[in-house]
Amino acid sequence: ISKYNKISDEIALYNKKQENQLNQTYQTLLDKTQLQHAKELKSIDKSHAIALRREAEREVPEQIEILEQAKAAAVAGNYNEARNLRDEARRTGERELEERKNKIDEEFEHSRMVLDTKQQEAQEQIQQKYDDEIANLQAEIQMRTKETEQRFNSGVELIKQRAEIKVNSLLADDEVKEEAIFVIRQEVDNYIRQSQEKQQSSTMRSSRSNRTSP
Repeated sequence: ISKYNKISDEIALYNKKQENQLNQTYQTLLDKTQLQHAKELKSIDKSHAIALRREAEREVPEQIEILEQAKAAAVAGNYNEARNLRDEARRTGERELEERKNKIDEEFEHSRMVLDTKQQEAQEQIQQKYDDEIANLQAEIQMRTKETEQRFNSGVELIKQRAEIKVNSLLADDEVKEEAIFVIRQEVDNYIRQSQEKQQSSTMRSSRSNRTSP
């Protein structure tokens, strides 16, 4: 029993350590991915701002041409026409700058969408890898637990068989033999059950203690 409990504890401890390691690895990969995404997004935002400023400062040829016409009209004394041309030049410049801004915003919005898709795919790949490794770990733990239980059950059965052989060698009456073997098997089962219940209770207390520790 003590050997079985020791092996079971070792399996549980191994499982806990492996899960913690996988969680740490997953979180590290996730943090690196998010950090890289933030850097790339910052770079896009910077390039976006530079592009907007560049286009805002770039001359609008059509606007300049209309302003030249307004100057000529003013020199010629056509002040109403000059004023109307200046207003037209202003509207032309505003319209052109708005079109430039919309075009740049659309281009960089597309860049952000591509980046978001890239990050989402990277996170999904990390999550899939984590899920696969957790599934492999659980399969390994189940296999080791099953093998341990099989060896334990085989050992218990061997103890019962040896006890039966001993009883058969010591007793002559078949009815007494049968009763003795029944009692022995029952005692062995009770002892195993009580030992396992104590082990489970001890494990639960230890688990609660670990959770409440600072």
